[in-house]
Amino acid sequence: MASEPAWACVASSAFPLVYSYSKELTLGGQSSRNLEKDHSKLIQALEQQLKVKGRSAANKAETLFFYSHFPFLTSMELDLVLLRLSEQFCASTSSTSFRVAILALIRRLQVHFPGKSITDPSKITTPFAQLVAQHDLVETRILTLQVLAILAPFARDDQTVHSSVLNAIDTTEEAEAAAAVNTALALLPHSPSFQHLAAQKFLSAPLELHVLPLLPLLCDSVPEVAQQQYAKCHEFLDRGIFVNDSGTVEFASARWSAPILLTMTRLASLGPPCLLESLTSLFRSILVTPNNASLQRIALRCCVLLIRPSTSPHTLDDLLHLVTDSIFPHAGSNDVDIDILLFLERYTQHRALPADLNLPRAVVARQAVPHATPIFARVLHNHACHELKNEGASSLAVECLAQLLWTASPKIQSAVIHSLESLAAMHPVVATHLTSRLAQTLLGNNTVDGSTGRLWVLLSHLTTICPLPDEFATAIVAALPSKWITASKTALAMAVTLLRCGYTDEFKQHSGILPPVPSFEAYEVARECILHGAFEVAAEVLAELTPQCTSERTGHWMAGLHAWTTAEALFISQPSIVPPNGLVQLQSALTSLQAAATSTMPFVAPQAFLTYRIGFFATLNNLFQMLFQVQIAGLGSVKRLADIAAQFASHSATVISIGNAAWNHGDLHLLAAHAHLCHVLHDTIHRFLLEPSNTAMTVRPWPGRTVDSPRAPFTPLWHFCKGLDAELPQVSVSSSIQDAAALVVDLGRAALALPCAIPRQLFRTTSVHVPSDVQIVSPALKVMSRSVIGVATHSSCHGHLHVTLDLHHARQDSPLKNYSSRSWQLVFEGKMDNGVEFTTSVGYADGVMGGGRWQGTLPLHLNAGGFGAQGTSSALTGRLWLVDETNYERWLVADRALERTVVVY
Repeated sequence: MASEPAWACVASSAFPLVYSYSKELTLGGQSSRNLEKDHSKLIQALEQQLKVKGRSAANKAETLFFYSHFPFLTSMELDLVLLRLSEQFCASTSSTSFRVAILALIRRLQVHFPGKSITDPSKITTPFAQLVAQHDLVETRILTLQVLAILAPFARDDQTVHSSVLNAIDTTEEAEAAAAVNTALALLPHSPSFQHLAAQKFLSAPLELHVLPLLPLLCDSVPEVAQQQYAKCHEFLDRGIFVNDSGTVEFASARWSAPILLTMTRLASLGPPCLLESLTSLFRSILVTPNNASLQRIALRCCVLLIRPSTSPHTLDDLLHLVTDSIFPHAGSNDVDIDILLFLERYTQHRALPADLNLPRAVVARQAVPHATPIFARVLHNHACHELKNEGASSLAVECLAQLLWTASPKIQSAVIHSLESLAAMHPVVATHLTSRLAQTLLGNNTVDGSTGRLWVLLSHLTTICPLPDEFATAIVAALPSKWITASKTALAMAVTLLRCGYTDEFKQHSGILPPVPSFEAYEVARECILHGAFEVAAEVLAELTPQCTSERTGHWMAGLHAWTTAEALFISQPSIVPPNGLVQLQSALTSLQAAATSTMPFVAPQAFLTYRIGFFATLNNLFQMLFQVQIAGLGSVKRLADIAAQFASHSATVISIGNAAWNHGDLHLLAAHAHLCHVLHDTIHRFLLEPSNTAMTVRPWPGRTVDSPRAPFTPLWHFCKGLDAELPQVSVSSSIQDAAALVVDLGRAALALPCAIPRQLFRTTSVHVPSDVQIVSPALKVMSRSVIGVATHSSCHGHLHVTLDLHHARQDSPLKNYSSRSWQLVFEGKMDNGVEFTTSVGYADGVMGGGRWQGTLPLHLNAGGFGAQGTSSALTGRLWLVDETNYERWLVADRALERTVVVY
């Protein structure tokens, strides 16, 4: 590229604006909103830079590079960009280095292709096809073919491109022919006409080895043609096989043995079942000689390709016997053993291995390569999933994974721990089987290292599913004080294990098990106590920590946590009414958190959660007062009870809106449990206290009630809500208003005494959000500026919303990271200040992921009457939600994803 900055090479004064715009138009950028320039004008300014005389090709390439800084391009703008790039690339004066730069740029622009249509794509693609046919330099033809491969979605009907690619495949230049084959592979899924031409050319002609990758695509959905091409490949292969003087099977051309066998494998999967039997027989015949590592690895790659969801159990068993009998006993190298494990990993995704697991265990036993163990762990995990489907079944695979915990290296141990945690979440019997054994082994192990700390963390996770027996808890209490000095992280994991088992009283009775104050370990223990409902212990620790803070902002944070935990400790002490001092403490906590907030760390989620708790307890206090009046006087205000029920419904919506789809799924389920509790109180008031009373109660669906969900948070609130769902519908409505009021009072007191389930995200220092960019594209809209759009009177708007989401900050267990699930929908809810509302959605799996960003297109249809009369304007805002209607999940992605002013002219 240019040795000097691009903006220093440009004579026009427009380029700094373009550079500023392209740099600042990042997802969620605010300064870009003030730039009153639309895309067309900016692209025109870029075009002017290409015409400045005296600029080198590198300077021009750098200017073109700024096209790809736009987070989105409309179809018209993409058409304009690609047309200009085509002209620059195909110009006779362009150098090879310039063309390489444009090729890199077109690759970056590829993310804008989905959902776009170009009016006349031949204007873009035909010049490239002509360059392939006419240019003398092989390097230029190869670069052009690579460009055509990227532009394949727009070249599907261009006959000039089709003929140029087919002719290039026949060239004698090997590199050019390979590039042409890659271009043909890119064209085939988009162009039925090209597939027809290529089939006519290659299927009836003698076999050409360099076109082998094309054959499976040309035979797709036509089993008879696949069988013919398989026979042609088989005949060619037979002519090239011979046995050398030492008795080893070899190929006349070893270079083509792998491609032709892989092609035959793909053809066999497309043809009738007899081809699979023929292929496995072929493998057995060529693997008769031992220690032929190259043939063994090729055969294993082919076996992996044959394992698909549609593969029959008979074929899977045949492949396993082939590997067990013909490859494993005669493995020629360590790489062959690794490939055997990879085959077994793929196999166990669909079918269980024999119960003794002899094959994978034997492979690992003779395998000295370190990276064999994590593959073995994945094989065991997949096999255990099959074994544990039968209730009460034992699992040898789980036993093997438990043994790996102590023998594997730290890096591999992390993978084994992840496998065991996943199995325990899906099958609680795994946690029951491992918890006591793991605790006994850890308590008897006096060594201190990173591995021990990780295993204590694993134990703390398992105890959320299966609590420890009392004798182990006593042993942990005895061992904990010394660990704070020698291994603080291990000690913290041991303390969390006690908290998750419910041994909070141990912290009050044995002060030595708490770390010394002041220390960061003391704050970590206080934080874990808050997250696990031990608020009284947390309040005691924080009371000592707060005066020791040297930073004013940290002092406000500690004071806020201390007031919060003090209030929660009051609530769970089972009072008969909401303690007034508890509400005062919560308000004090909110004030302290507001004082601790800064522009870089605003503590939005903790403040919103505290505000919800204050509102919830205030409403619960009003409910108690109303119910006591009913119990005493036998009368109550129906309107006031209905208002209280409506307030609980409002609190439910409030607590759900605190979360974000970028959060950890477990934290989101905790918020859902809070929301469900509010819904239960709302429904209970309506059913038992308001007329007409219903004799039946329909349980509201909520994400946390999914019992078999591996992400279900095992907290008292979660269990309480699950129990209410099971019991409340069975309770009959009393004819006495006093008895009904007493029942609702008992329910309210039980809700008051519940330890608050607090999402861990509230204590994370890194912000989790999803920067988003939403653009409206419609022929009916006139883009007047970045923030203002115009629409003609009596014109309906039919177009699309182009949405881009930056997922770099999303948590790994976030719903947003579940790209492949077909149950998620990205929903846009738009609202205009004149009262018009609209909703549109698209399947989340239908978007395009690349570079940590999700891009998709949502349909938009607005009737003419929604915009108002001529000369009026209205504000348009919109929210993005991630919705899974199957599992009743609905999480906010971006609150103000779109802000526009619509002017009617």
